[in-house]
Amino acid sequence: MTSMSADPITAMTVLGTAAKIPGIVSSTLSSLKTVREMTKESKDTGLKDQLSDVYNSVLELREALHDLQTENESLRKALELKSNIGRRGEFGYFFQGDETDPLCPVCYQRDSKAVYLEKPVSGNGYVSRKCAVCGYFNQEREGTPVIRRPAY
Repeated sequence: MTSMSADPITAMTVLGTAAKIPGIVSSTLSSLKTVREMTKESKDTGLKDQLSDVYNSVLELREALHDLQTENESLRKALELKSNIGRRGEFGYFFQGDETDPLCPVCYQRDSKAVYLEKPVSGNGYVSRKCAVCGYFNQEREGTPVIRRPAY
């Protein structure tokens, strides 16, 4: 995953520039369509071939732009998720915002996914929590972590 700058001014400049690109691509495609219509009467096959190549390149550029916009949205969501999650409490669990249900530390640290641990289960003097996604298992006793078994 690409790292993002924490500098808000740089981020705003990049976002402002990125916002202009779809308009530039659309304007370029519109101009190319106009030029293509103008050259239909031309007998210059070299000109027509070059124009076709440019048109195809702009279409590829538009497709690449769509891919970048999709990736950008994914990165924004990941950044927002990370900015809202912190580690706290006596067991060092990760929590999202002010929530009281802990996140799985393995899923969060390894896969950058906010997966909640299952509700605590009491038995034999222990309180256990488990992750249904990766299998992480943790037992706590009297406010002290006893066994932590990360999934491998």
